[in-house]
Amino acid sequence: MIRVLHTADIHLTPDDQERMDALRSLLDLAEQDDIDVVTIGGDLFDQPENLEQLRTDLRNDLFSNRPFEIILIPGNHDIEAYRGDVFFGDYCTVITEEPFGQWIAPDESLRITGLPYTE
Repeated sequence: MIRVLHTADIHLTPDDQERMDALRSLLDLAEQDDIDVVTIGGDLFDQPENLEQLRTDLRNDLFSNRPFEIILIPGNHDIEAYRGDVFFGDYCTVITEEPFGQWIAPDESLRITGLPYTE
């Protein structure tokens, strides 16, 4: 059985360590519970500029060396942040295709469709 953990609206900002700690706890729990895929359905960041301020920490610390895929779907607060190069690591996929995009597990046992925010 494939196990998916879904969350949304984390609204990370550089000056709110509590939200970063909550995300870390969520990802640690996913690892402990043998989750296969974590989806974050919108508003990982509170504002678009927060992506550049936090991406290195996310890529090198929170999102690295995890035994599961992380799927990011842009929301209304952070859609502009995902225009351009948005690499978060080898096991992190950002779905930005409109009207929707898909992530397919390597063994094709799971397909996740994401609808990024649009006006």
